[in-house]
Amino acid sequence: MDQPLQPVPPTHATADGQSHKCEETLKKVLLLLDHELTDSEQRLLMVDLQRCEDCFRKYNIEKDFKDYMHGKFVKKACTDKLRAQIQDIVSNQIN
Repeated sequence: MDQPLQPVPPTHATADGQSHKCEETLKKVLLLLDHELTDSEQRLLMVDLQRCEDCFRKYNIEKDFKDYMHGKFVKKACTDKLRAQIQDIVSNQIN
């Protein structure tokens, strides 16, 4: 054997009958967590995650991380005075 072995990405049939690639599924997981998938895309992805243990594990890791980070940030409203000051600064920078 002259060439080193290369890992082969795991594949299997997806819920819509297409070939599943874990790398592509992980991209969809990130879109799911950012609420950027349609309802039908979400349903298909969830079926795919149930069929692939590795993708399901990565989904849970990403979801847990996102939930953790979300809990670390506190959303505070900007006061009207501060908003006006920021708008003035931006306006002066543009003009």
